[in-house]
Amino acid sequence: MSSRKPAKMGDILATEADLLGMIKEYLKFEDFEETVQALDKECKTKGKLVSKPRGSSLRDSKTRVIQEDLLSSFNDGDHKVFFELWAENIPSEVKDSDAEAQNLEFYLHIHFTIYPLRMHPSRQDRAEFEERISLFKQYLETRGAALSQTAEFLPYYALPFVPNPTIHPCFKDLFQDSWIPQLKDKLEKFLSVTLKSSKIPRLLTLYKEGGRTTKEAMQQLQLQLAESERRISSYVRKCNKIKADYHNLIGITAELVDSLEATVSGKMISPEYLQSVCVRLFSSQMRQSGVQSTDFMRPGTGYYSMSPYDDGYASSMLRASIAPQKPKEVPMLPSLDYEKLRKDLVDGSDRLRCLLLQALRWRLTRSLPGEQRDTVLQAYISNDLLERYSTKKVGQQFQWKCLNRIKILSQICKIKTKLICFALCMSTH
Repeated sequence: MSSRKPAKMGDILATEADLLGMIKEYLKFEDFEETVQALDKECKTKGKLVSKPRGSSLRDSKTRVIQEDLLSSFNDGDHKVFFELWAENIPSEVKDSDAEAQNLEFYLHIHFTIYPLRMHPSRQDRAEFEERISLFKQYLETRGAALSQTAEFLPYYALPFVPNPTIHPCFKDLFQDSWIPQLKDKLEKFLSVTLKSSKIPRLLTLYKEGGRTTKEAMQQLQLQLAESERRISSYVRKCNKIKADYHNLIGITAELVDSLEATVSGKMISPEYLQSVCVRLFSSQMRQSGVQSTDFMRPGTGYYSMSPYDDGYASSMLRASIAPQKPKEVPMLPSLDYEKLRKDLVDGSDRLRCLLLQALRWRLTRSLPGEQRDTVLQAYISNDLLERYSTKKVGQQFQWKCLNRIKILSQICKIKTKLICFALCMSTH
């Protein structure tokens, strides 16, 4: 007991130091410098240890290297290296939604496009300039198209079609000595803020994961559970069929052994008896193939089959029954954007809501029974598609009908699964 107490106390102190370290890391991230100083002072007074953020020095050095590489490729005019680093290290949400980032990216493309004309105005670099102009034109047609309605950038859309931009009055500012230092200063400020903000504190990460990640994990587990239940039901059905075929086969085998013993003893086996045994043995195959009657006592003349295992004899039908068959693949319906659906069901017009509900009903009722319908049903349930909107006045009756239909189908699936499991338990006992 005495050895456990110090160990437990050591764990508590380590956890406390780690927690204080996360608090300090978050305060520094939000630039609460005075609060950080007060925390350090009080922890020192009380003798509390504060752990350092995990991997902070390594992360800071990596950030500095990335920033230096970006600035170095900017100075050298190496557009390939620069935009590779830009794509890898600038978060996509910043590049796609932040106006400052989009404006800066536009000017950076201009910088790398006219770099050969600024640094080497001689004619031998004209080929490189033409190559960069084509890349700039591709950018204007893709990511740069979003700024085509902005007056600030509109003149630069004519840059690929100007033979000599160095003497054109619209682009004279681009070739001033002050233009590159100003652009580099904007780039440095942007990188210092953006690369710093990408270092999310552990406390903020834990807070985010405690909400969204748990919900996503629960939804994923529900989908996996539904899939497991569907597979169990399928396996139970197959198991029951195998049991029935096994008992039938044992009975037929016993009768054939008796017939063989009778033949050895000199007794004759009637054709009618052999015909009845064959009918029992191949009853399922005859139902599936649509064969109404087959004379098994006339080998080679009773029926015709295209199967490579079938040569017209009754024994060949038995071999064909155990031949490997290709499983039928059930196509899955394409997934839906349930977030947008929920938004449209709340904010959309009355007509749009009714059309969406009708389409969702058709998606459920017109899906193939089995795996495809179960997948659609489980997607509706896990995404809470109709439950939270059932109190809407417009289309309320229609929503209730859809919701009740989903609940009824869900209950039927659960009852079927329970009945199959109960039947399996009874058969084993």
